[in-house]
Amino acid sequence: MLKRIQPSTETIRKRSERLRSFRLLEPVAGPTMGGLEPGNSKTGTSGSKAATVLVWNLPAVVTCPGASQWCLSHCYNGDDRPTTYPVSLWQANWHDYEQRRGQLKMHISAQLLAAAPPAAVRLHSSGDFFSEDYIQFWTDICSHFCQVAFWAYTRSWVQPHLRPHLEELRRLGNVQLFASHDSSMPEPPTDWRVSHISTDRDAVLTRLVCPEQTNQTPNCASCGYCFQAPNERFQDVTFYEH
Repeated sequence: MLKRIQPSTETIRKRSERLRSFRLLEPVAGPTMGGLEPGNSKTGTSGSKAATVLVWNLPAVVTCPGASQWCLSHCYNGDDRPTTYPVSLWQANWHDYEQRRGQLKMHISAQLLAAAPPAAVRLHSSGDFFSEDYIQFWTDICSHFCQVAFWAYTRSWVQPHLRPHLEELRRLGNVQLFASHDSSMPEPPTDWRVSHISTDRDAVLTRLVCPEQTNQTPNCASCGYCFQAPNERFQDVTFYEH
């Protein structure tokens, strides 16, 4: 049994409308510097593979230069659920990066130093790698905290000016970077791990389906598949549309 239902046509319509409005979002200062958040319901906050899971998010669409036509209408961050998808908080993250970059880096570093090991960080359950400097920001942090595992699914690989910088990031031994892909996109790079989107839940798939989605594990923190180095049998992952 899958944890999440497939979105209805009406849900997709509402998501599409809301996602279009995200193009107008701007960085907005928050009352305090937020930084990394505790893991969400999917990642978990702790488990058998990671004692601490933290997440970092930005507003969707406006920070997603590789967004496909499919995800611009289907992305779950378009759901109007403020407690689950606190867009204003993510706008503040964006502001902190743009206006207080040095302070933000120190704040995130302090959070990682305080995290119980082993720690893992999910980058961008909302948002994506939107510029060369932003990718370098995370490359600097990831290279400094080599004991922390970082993972992300990105569509920014389709942007030629960003691809070399993503290649540098994914070469780090503690980073697992997936080329996020759906059928409306060009073929992903052959030497990357790939995260596929499947809209057909009855299809026979040859790739591993996310164990959290299929209730084989309670969360990412107790799975570890995506933030640990791949083995010979499994590298890619499939997510059912939700």
